Amino acid sequence: MKTEDYSDLIAQYTEALVGYHEIEFKYNGHMYEMERESEGKYSIWECDIDGTNGAKIATVKTPEEIFAIKCFGGKTILEIDDDVTDAIVF
Repeated sequence: MKTEDYSDLIAQYTEALVGYHEIEFKYNGHMYEMERESEGKYSIWECDIDGTNGAKIATVKTPEEIFAIKCFGGKTILEIDDDVTDAIVF
């Protein structure tokens, strides 16, 4: 699917990240968290499925870069969207 086909998802994730909300989800046996740490710093964390033993796997400067980075087994967040479970924004 093309990036423009994900415009609603991109808008929702961007709004959440800019507003300092966290996005958590499960994918391929891991728990992931995306968050805004500070102005110009957004991070992606990978943890065990129960949320323990986390490690930062990516840091970018803009929320738009989150959608381009291939840190989920060589895929972007948009490429894995159909396989994500237990997604929550808080």
